[in-house]
Amino acid sequence: MAKKRNMKRERSKMRQTVKTKKEAGFFGKASRMGKAIRMAFKEFVPETGEKYIRNRLVSRLQQVFRNGMDANGPSYQSVIELVGFPFNQKSYFLERFRPTLKYRWEEKDVLEINIPEINPNDGSACPRISAKAWTTHVKLILSVASITIEDFQIRDASSVQIDIPYQFKLLESKTIQLPLKTLDNSLVVIAGRLIYYSPGKKDNLLENKMLRWMPMDIIEAVYVKDAN
Repeated sequence: MAKKRNMKRERSKMRQTVKTKKEAGFFGKASRMGKAIRMAFKEFVPETGEKYIRNRLVSRLQQVFRNGMDANGPSYQSVIELVGFPFNQKSYFLERFRPTLKYRWEEKDVLEINIPEINPNDGSACPRISAKAWTTHVKLILSVASITIEDFQIRDASSVQIDIPYQFKLLESKTIQLPLKTLDNSLVVIAGRLIYYSPGKKDNLLENKMLRWMPMDIIEAVYVKDAN
């Protein structure tokens, strides 16, 4: 009996060791990918003073690597575990900005983002873009980065900034083309940020620095199996 118990303990230890090694591997990959994502978007990440943004992002990425990528799936696969990740926990982009953006690769190394026609402030209780009282302008920042999964290097990154008058007026839809060189086996991450402005002295605009009005999220993430 004692011999059987010892054998069971040894098998249990072996399973735990394999699981521990796997988890350590996931953590290492998530840490390196998280660092690359933070570096790619550091120009636009709001200064919130939060100490745990790295840990939160790594936790999301660990789940991505645990689930794995579908080697038999399509060339472009959505990574839903990352969508909605907030760089500022006190303000969520996807709650402030309600229009649905559409993304597609029209041609190699070019990402298209379509912004539908919107009325930013339609006077309703739930406007298409939520804003603080006295807001007159909103800046929409869309930033995208391509990161290789094999060595976690930023292959390419680009961004666009769009000024939106915050008023009761229908804005025409527009399609933006962002250059983005992407290799096979890469992660493409798209982030959205809003900056709000209100009137200041001498016709200047004042940027809103309140944490609850500094939203930035990962709004789309795509695993690119085959970039060709």
